[in-house]
Amino acid sequence: MFTYFFLALLLAVIVWRVVLPSMNLAYGKTPTTGALTTPTPPTMDWKVPFKKYNVWTIVLAVVGAGIFWKLYKPGLRFSQLGDWSWENWLWLLAFWGVLTALIAFNEKSLGSWAKTLQSTVAAAMFIMFLGIPSWFWVAGIFSPSQQTQQLARPMLKMPPNGDSERISPDAGQVVIFTGDGFEHHVVYADGNDCIVGNPASPCKDGPILYQYVRDTTGKSNSVSYKLMR
Repeated sequence: MFTYFFLALLLAVIVWRVVLPSMNLAYGKTPTTGALTTPTPPTMDWKVPFKKYNVWTIVLAVVGAGIFWKLYKPGLRFSQLGDWSWENWLWLLAFWGVLTALIAFNEKSLGSWAKTLQSTVAAAMFIMFLGIPSWFWVAGIFSPSQQTQQLARPMLKMPPNGDSERISPDAGQVVIFTGDGFEHHVVYADGNDCIVGNPASPCKDGPILYQYVRDTTGKSNSVSYKLMR
């Protein structure tokens, strides 16, 4: 998707700064005397596109597209933006510089939009560098840690190489265990006992009687669990 987006963007820049400036579209005009003239077909002056500003616009657009492609990370989540921005701070600064230069070289064409775009780009970079990392830093202070969340859940204890007590969830509920060194067992109404994630003892669909965990460390162990639908 982004490949097509940048191809379209580059094509638009070329049309804007190469094709349109080189075209002489004023033709077929009638002099003030009212005499008819033969329409003159549109002409192309290829010297116009290679003015200093046009060349720099094209070069900067290509460079900016390359930097953006370097920064593009499929599957990037909003919660990862803070770390991602600090890991790529140099590339982001370069991208900021390219955008600023593009706007500056086309200030006359953009008119009053130039200052608006400059402010928008600067605000976006400020949010990327400081706003988002600060937000997640503050949110992390007030949110309970993973260990605290785990301690707040009910626990199951296991003797060395032994089983925990049985849990019988309601229909439609799923038991999620959190811990290390254990096997998750599911016992069905027909008496079949399967181990979750073990291809040698695969689980199946059917009514479930109860579930439990078995220690594999040879020491006293415990896990937390929660019920989900």
